[in-house]
Amino acid sequence: MNTKILVVEDEPSIAEYIHYLLTRMGYEVPAVADNYQAALEKIRETDPDLVLIDISLGATPDGVDLATEVRRSLNRPFIFVTSHTDPETLERAKQVNPDGYLTKPFKDQDIHIAIEMALNNFSNAQQPAPAERSEIFLKDCIFIRSHKNFLKVPFSEIEWLKADKNYTEIH
Repeated sequence: MNTKILVVEDEPSIAEYIHYLLTRMGYEVPAVADNYQAALEKIRETDPDLVLIDISLGATPDGVDLATEVRRSLNRPFIFVTSHTDPETLERAKQVNPDGYLTKPFKDQDIHIAIEMALNNFSNAQQPAPAERSEIFLKDCIFIRSHKNFLKVPFSEIEWLKADKNYTEIH
């Protein structure tokens, strides 16, 4: 199954070129939207794996507003594809934690690399890190998280275990 990428770009010629480029690279482009509202509708209809968003959509709300909604309620990775490099736009874009920021004009390979990195990083961010687990195993003991502390319990001191839904009682 190909990776589905939704393109949000208000300039028809640029949108057409990005669509062509992504298709040639083997990605599926289920839709192209040119404004905030159309983009939200297309995202909900097509359930893309990633969204490429132009910051300037020619109207308000703009691409940063769209990205805020994508991040907040739709939980999709997104990359800004924009010609804006001014400090104000960059600061505003940083507030929504984009998975990439690609400036136009870009090389074909640049967009491919940005997409692959964004998908990889987003996927990895969805997986809990091993350090986030509540127990840590060592050779002859286990560390159990109790509130904000870890308790070291040797296996020899454990008589029996009782499963209780998401928890385990250790006796």
